[in-house]
Amino acid sequence: MKQMTDTDTLSSFIRAPLLPADTDTAARWIDAVSGMAADADKEQLAAICQAAPHLYQQARGLSPEALADRLHHPEAYIAQRQQDWSSLCEDIANEDQFMTALRQARTQIWLTVALGEMSGHLPISRCYQLLSQTAEMMVAQTVRWLTRQMPPPAAEMADDALLTQGGYIVLALGKLGAEELNYSSDIDLICLHDSRLTDGDPSYFIKLTRRLVHILAATTKDGFGFRVDLRLRPDPGATAISIETGAALSYYESQARTWERAAFIRARPIAGDMAAGQAFLDELRPFIWRRSLDYTVIEDLRSWLRQTPETASYLGFDVKIGAYGIRTIELLTHMLQLLNGGKYEKLRTASTPLALDRLADIGLLEAQKAADLIQLYDCWRQLEHRLQYQRDAHTHRLPHGEEDFAQFARFCGFETADALRTHIASLQSATKEASYHPVLEKLLEHRQDHQNEDPRNAPEDVKLGWLNNPEARPDGLTELGFAAPEAVNHIIDSWLSGRIAATRGGRSQQYLIKLLPTLLTEIAKADAPDTAFAAFADIVAGQPAGAQIFALLDFHPKLVRLLVDILICAPRLAAHIRRHPELMDLLIDPQFYSRLPDPQLLIETDAPVEIQLDQIRHQVRQCQFALAVHQLQAISEPAEIAAGFSALATHTVQHIFRLADADMRRRHGRCPGQFALIALGSFGACSMTAASDLDLIAVYDGALEAESDGPRALGVSAYMVRLTQTIVSWLTISTGAGALYNVDMRLRPDGGAGALATHHARFTSYYQDEALPWEILMLGQARPVAGSADFLTTLSALLTEIDSQIKPQSASADALLADIQKMRLLSHEKCQGPWHIKRRAGGVLDAQFYQQLAQMAETKTSAEDRAKIDAAITRIRYLHQWLQVGLEEMPKDEHLPKRMGSLLAGHLKMPDQKAVARKRDEDCRLIASALDAILAIKRP
Repeated sequence: MKQMTDTDTLSSFIRAPLLPADTDTAARWIDAVSGMAADADKEQLAAICQAAPHLYQQARGLSPEALADRLHHPEAYIAQRQQDWSSLCEDIANEDQFMTALRQARTQIWLTVALGEMSGHLPISRCYQLLSQTAEMMVAQTVRWLTRQMPPPAAEMADDALLTQGGYIVLALGKLGAEELNYSSDIDLICLHDSRLTDGDPSYFIKLTRRLVHILAATTKDGFGFRVDLRLRPDPGATAISIETGAALSYYESQARTWERAAFIRARPIAGDMAAGQAFLDELRPFIWRRSLDYTVIEDLRSWLRQTPETASYLGFDVKIGAYGIRTIELLTHMLQLLNGGKYEKLRTASTPLALDRLADIGLLEAQKAADLIQLYDCWRQLEHRLQYQRDAHTHRLPHGEEDFAQFARFCGFETADALRTHIASLQSATKEASYHPVLEKLLEHRQDHQNEDPRNAPEDVKLGWLNNPEARPDGLTELGFAAPEAVNHIIDSWLSGRIAATRGGRSQQYLIKLLPTLLTEIAKADAPDTAFAAFADIVAGQPAGAQIFALLDFHPKLVRLLVDILICAPRLAAHIRRHPELMDLLIDPQFYSRLPDPQLLIETDAPVEIQLDQIRHQVRQCQFALAVHQLQAISEPAEIAAGFSALATHTVQHIFRLADADMRRRHGRCPGQFALIALGSFGACSMTAASDLDLIAVYDGALEAESDGPRALGVSAYMVRLTQTIVSWLTISTGAGALYNVDMRLRPDGGAGALATHHARFTSYYQDEALPWEILMLGQARPVAGSADFLTTLSALLTEIDSQIKPQSASADALLADIQKMRLLSHEKCQGPWHIKRRAGGVLDAQFYQQLAQMAETKTSAEDRAKIDAAITRIRYLHQWLQVGLEEMPKDEHLPKRMGSLLAGHLKMPDQKAVARKRDEDCRLIASALDAILAIKRP
């Protein structure tokens, strides 16, 4: 293979990270790590931390000496850390302390592996060995610790029975089983037990396993330990998390599928009774290693191979399952092992490189190709690790954006993005050449011939009907109400044949097969089921793997209805899920449905500003999604949800102000003045909806002739305007992590003609002498939300004073009434339909005017009528809040999507959408009439 012999670029094709090309950014990061690293290591550490926020957070707080050990002597440090943790476990009796110790040790060892690899002291093959050894040690130590804390229930059983008498077995599969764990791998475990030791009662072992998973996987203040996946066990949807060994053997010998055979290539015992674990695997040998050649393997494993279209850009390319990436090498290796392992015992190894080497020894692979594949495997795995170092995310995809791709290129040691693309293309081409084999070609050849695996994969107790027959599906879909059944059938066919990442494996397809009847039936209830199905297909296409989402929906059928409600009733939320599929993870947490999210933002305040901004965007997005789902499903009270949106916005603005203030001080020095932001509108009134903008006014105080004290000094006015611009920019700019809010500052003194930041003296004089009555009225809902503490107090008092300027029965009050009448009529003209609740007569704006004016006007409204008006306002606001969750534009006629109308009617305890519309009109007439009475306007 010419590319692999003429140059060494592929064998070490990822190099030490480079600093950003922008010298200012590079200097800022060198300064950020100055207290962490020795002079000789500063540039290297700065290059690593700038591109890998996760590693930066783990490294902060370490001394230069400690970091030097990790950079230059990683193996010695890891060996000592493993020994220290193992000794410490013997003395810990408290579970919380044990979890803390485990997470702290894991964090430091993982950091050391990453730093050792990037500093050139650990080859990638050694990295995944060290990660696997550490994970194995920690699982084994946790099992030993737990069995001491949870003695077996049988009094006559010895304390070590679970570890020596076959009572409890933990098998590792996947990357951990192969000792090839990557930086952000799940650990795939199967837990087994011999229930004869507990008189046939499995509850002890189930509880033991549940605590094991909790200790390993729960997220605490110290982070998480390991992502534990128990779904490789037999029939995970129907079996307990610990399985009796006899039942497991019976399953594998009678029901298991080819992918489960392939999974057990990498199985090995790592905890509990090791001898019993090996004995279990020995009994499974006939299931895994067939003595006769079994070419059904080629057909059964075709769903493992996904070859995405090759593009010159490589943006979003998946290094694991993309064309001629990691999966291609693994698939060829495993197929050859399964085909020949019954005959050649030496092929029964979990290690991919070792298996390739032995295939060459036997003559099943050309020696040069095997050597090339081993080298290529390490190259791809090194690229995979660099991706995962950045945020400890279980990802295999290259960045989607050009700017992020260029940054990642420098993280891999390349000056330009094109240089990285050239090397990836070389890797891909070399893998394609080295992996050529008749077995793999046979797989590719038959990949399109058999598109549906339903009869083989579907369990007998699941009734699929016409879904089993691709030719009958279009008629069945037509009967359900789909307008384009062929298009829907094409998508279903691609799912069931594993042509997309989310359905590439047997587990994903198994869950999907069980899910499809319910899913299609629910989607068919929509007015436009094809549109709703397409939205769901977009979500599936965005998943790197589908087993998790399909298993989630299978185990929690109510979530199917919730997801369909989002697709049909809340296109805005569906779009968020498509762009950020990790939001689906929130739905797994039971606490998601029992309480509103905490609007407090947990930000690393000593991290660089770019990292803090991304943290804010991520947390705001999650919180907004949770609030919106609570609104859509009527889980929480409307007032609580509006307050939640408002509190979230308040905390966000406060964080952004602190960041911008610190940034201004760094660039321009301290300014002898005070600054504050005032919230108006729904933000000021704490009544925000899912789509509310932030209405803000920036006010400052200080001597206008003064200047800041930095090297690039600014006058007070220019300084405060620049500060305001920075805040607005950071609130509104859209990045890969999304945008935060839209900001509207047109309500400031003098509107768009006024300065972006208003001096306190001008702010006071404007509202005392020049402001129109309606402007003063708008200020009645204002509140200071961020800024200098003393100045906030001063502004609060000023706002109270201004609010009291308009007196009932005064000339200013009369002018205000006239202004409001003009404003509301203009608003009514802009109303675009009966569901445009905000602007229509008697809608949200009219309700707001009524409530503000009712305190000033002398009306003869009875207490009973006032209660009716208040109830109408509550319902109208609820309609507005609810529709804002999912719709970016309101319907221009009476028609709401059928599912949306039904859901809304149910929340309002009304029989149907028509009843909701009638009550809406009745409430609007009541509100409009009440406001007319105050304005002394007779309506025709």
